[in-house]
Amino acid sequence: MRKLLALLIVFASTSALAEPDKPIDIAPMAEKLAAYKDEVGNVYVVPTKLDDAKEAQKWIFFGDGKTMYQQDVFRFAAGKGGFDATITAPRAKDMSGGYLVLNSEGTYLACRLAKVAGGRRELTALSADETKTLLGKAKFMPAMASRRPHFLARDDDANYYYIDRLPPESGGKGFRVFVGQTGAMKQLALTNMATDSKGEIYATKSGKLKITAAKEPEAFWLKGSKKLELTVVPPGENKYLVYRELGIYGALGTVCDDQ
Repeated sequence: MRKLLALLIVFASTSALAEPDKPIDIAPMAEKLAAYKDEVGNVYVVPTKLDDAKEAQKWIFFGDGKTMYQQDVFRFAAGKGGFDATITAPRAKDMSGGYLVLNSEGTYLACRLAKVAGGRRELTALSADETKTLLGKAKFMPAMASRRPHFLARDDDANYYYIDRLPPESGGKGFRVFVGQTGAMKQLALTNMATDSKGEIYATKSGKLKITAAKEPEAFWLKGSKKLELTVVPPGENKYLVYRELGIYGALGTVCDDQ
């Protein structure tokens, strides 16, 4: 079972659920923050004082200028008169995350590989007055609450079978089952489920999804007397499929949301 979970669980940021209700107080940091805007109106708030890189990366926000969400930064490098950072962004195609550059090499956000047209957005700095107004009026929130991918498989007719769950801080359960083709996934109400050392079973009125706990997990869709073998698809290696192409999730509150 441990092997199965290691295969299926993916890093933190995922779909939008309820917005956290406690804003972050940025007043103590206001003098150390700058703001930028891209050509479609997205706003970026970033630190300008980089004495402590670990502390600085906590102050990167993204949003529409009215509500700004704290970003999950998993790589931050200060230097060249600024910094560059890789930010958790499930909708960044063929990249580990959104690549934010604010230094002598450029001022931009990349959400696609360099060879893909339209994957790079140039950023323009807001004036001191515009920044002061933004920081005073916008609501700065922690990262959006999220669900976690738990399991993904497909059959030979390109139907996907997907399960997500609540994050550990919200109990880690709350499983949901979706079945269908990309862009037309339907949630199936659970009628029963079982999780033990031998595997997992998720029962719905339309059928049962069975997952074994073998070293190389197998999955089956059971409907009446029919047993359909599925191909297991690691969600961590297919985050763009999970967060965009399946059509289950809306805005995530992360950079590259609309790319």
